[in-house]
Amino acid sequence: MADSTRISASNILCDQAAPGETINPAATATEVAPRPAWMRTTRESAPSKDEGNAPRRRSRVILTPDVDNADVDLPITDRIKQWLRTAAAAGYGMSLMLHLLLLVGMALWFFPQIKESMSITTVVQSDVEEIQTFDSLDDVQLEAPAGAEEILKPQLTEIVADADLNVLETQLLQDITSADTEGDGGSSGVGSGGFRLLEPKNAVKAGSFTAWTIPIAEVPGEKTRAGDSPRPGQDYHIVIQVRVPTDNKTYVVNDLSGRVIGTDGYVQIIPAQAFFQNDEGRFIPAKLGRRVPIVDGVVQIIIRVPGAEALVKDTINIKSKRLKESQKLELVFGKGNRQF
Repeated sequence: MADSTRISASNILCDQAAPGETINPAATATEVAPRPAWMRTTRESAPSKDEGNAPRRRSRVILTPDVDNADVDLPITDRIKQWLRTAAAAGYGMSLMLHLLLLVGMALWFFPQIKESMSITTVVQSDVEEIQTFDSLDDVQLEAPAGAEEILKPQLTEIVADADLNVLETQLLQDITSADTEGDGGSSGVGSGGFRLLEPKNAVKAGSFTAWTIPIAEVPGEKTRAGDSPRPGQDYHIVIQVRVPTDNKTYVVNDLSGRVIGTDGYVQIIPAQAFFQNDEGRFIPAKLGRRVPIVDGVVQIIIRVPGAEALVKDTINIKSKRLKESQKLELVFGKGNRQF
């Protein structure tokens, strides 16, 4: 407008001031009304509502401690605790646990095998220690019993000293058994798949079980008979015979369980410490799981018993799960060197 005049803000404020008040022009200039919207800058156009109340931002300060000094200052227990919290410690722990589980699994499978092998080794070792070896045997012969034409005379020469002790003992056992038994020669085994010793007249019988003794000759040429009572201190065999059904050709020895108890407290476990004879007459350990051949409907196991100072009787407690039968047999040793 052409007629408009410019009126300063100080004049307006002076008119509005109360009488007697003095107005400071400098203060008045600063207390000017806010600018119009079209004159404001971008920052002033949209002030934040919380601008006055917003807390000041603090800059983060990351302190990096001196690693060398920290390790030196920490005690050994704290160092171990810190290491146990690391990923390396967790890896070692997992590896240790896996190896322990593997070792436990191997032990559960391996220890029963060791236990079974140890029991067999103990029996074989005891047999070797108790058998007497002979340094020199020259021109020694055993007389064949009358009526036993099929039994050949064993010719014992110097080769016997280096021979297998089980084979030598088996030859003597076969000759002894056939000397005084019922039957057509005292032994059976040709073409039958096994070897059977015929029981003597004085064998002890109870149910399906029969037992008798065979003393072991201490020197070549000594004559002993099946059913004889051993002398004090003389080793001997106990033959235990079981009559079984003939529907099978073999018999699992695990079916038998029991003990042979001597008057001196000596105990033999059946079948862990027993043997049987194969078709060649060799002694085979009757360990668990072994199948024994059935000959003429019977199964025989042989137990070697060390001699004692005084012999009165041996008690045989035996049980068959297949036959569902348990028996107690007593071998009594009396005068006349005969079993009764």
